[in-house]
Amino acid sequence: PLSVGTCMVSLFDPCEDLINKVFLTFHKEKGICHLSLTEDYHVFADADGSLEEDHIERYALPMSHYHNCPTKEMMQDPHFSFEDISKKIKVACSGIVFDKNGDLLITRRDSSLNLYPRAWVFPGGHVDPGESLTDTVIREIKEETGINITKTSDGYVQNMERVIVQPFFCYESVYPQSLDLGFPRAQHLVIFFQVQLNESAATLSLSLDHNEEVDAAAWLSSEEVKTIFIDKKMDGCFEAVI
Repeated sequence: PLSVGTCMVSLFDPCEDLINKVFLTFHKEKGICHLSLTEDYHVFADADGSLEEDHIERYALPMSHYHNCPTKEMMQDPHFSFEDISKKIKVACSGIVFDKNGDLLITRRDSSLNLYPRAWVFPGGHVDPGESLTDTVIREIKEETGINITKTSDGYVQNMERVIVQPFFCYESVYPQSLDLGFPRAQHLVIFFQVQLNESAATLSLSLDHNEEVDAAAWLSSEEVKTIFIDKKMDGCFEAVI
């Protein structure tokens, strides 16, 4: 596992902030995520060459980070050393949840949290031991909003309606976002999932009462989303979903 302070995007290309395609392989039992620029179907193979396919997820996704990423700046400093860093980069998942009309769900982090207090974000969180990336985003959406999506043999459903759950982007998140605010205290590889519901926000009942991380939620129209969220450097990534 890489240490906090390692710029993952820069490892692939130190001159770019957006990598068009990264091959991501995740082993849920090992809790390890492998990233590469070429497909490698044997990255988690046992000594005899066998693979536990039921434990492995594979995706080809674009990857980016904040254009002034502090870890990129750190890696460009020839005097910087990672020898004393014990914290490791963690894997997390986030759900970009749309209702049937295209409205987008966002949540506000509680003021008591250490990372990004009172920031408006998408539902999401860390991957639990033995959990797949897809199961993580479904669990986090339920815990933070009360929206219950279940997995069936035919896919995913919510209130008896088919739901689309698919990854579309991964992001290198570093906190704080500037070295002027201090050394990075946390770093995550966040896999974003598109979650398309077949129900209107008007009929969805959100439940925030039993969650200590979220204190508010809101639905935004597609025009509000484009006004607030879309960074020109990442137009294609978000417009492919919106």
